[in-house]
Amino acid sequence: MKGFTLIEVMVALMVLAIAITAIFRVVYEDNHITMILEQKNKAHQVGKYLFNQYQLDYQYRSTPKPLGDFSGTTTQFNRTWFWRSAIHHTENKALLKTEIRIYIDEQQSPITTIRGFLVTS
Repeated sequence: MKGFTLIEVMVALMVLAIAITAIFRVVYEDNHITMILEQKNKAHQVGKYLFNQYQLDYQYRSTPKPLGDFSGTTTQFNRTWFWRSAIHHTENKALLKTEIRIYIDEQQSPITTIRGFLVTS
């Protein structure tokens, strides 16, 4: 009689189960990393939008946002984003140092930070 023994079948099933588990884990991690990168990308876009708003304020408004630290929320991409920004003088009077931190939740660390300089007239 030809065929597989019970031990051989059990070993083959165990190897198959381990392989399937590994495949599921790789797929899950890939999806998780993709989701994190998507959130970071959107947060970066929100930060760039806020920075661009500051640039427009300082270039075209007679009363731009004052210097100091600010915080707030904005809604983009069907979600509310929390942000904190700081605008301070530099050694060059024509430049202002700007830092904008974007959060998903107020209590967490920032997802991304945008740093740049604003030109004053």
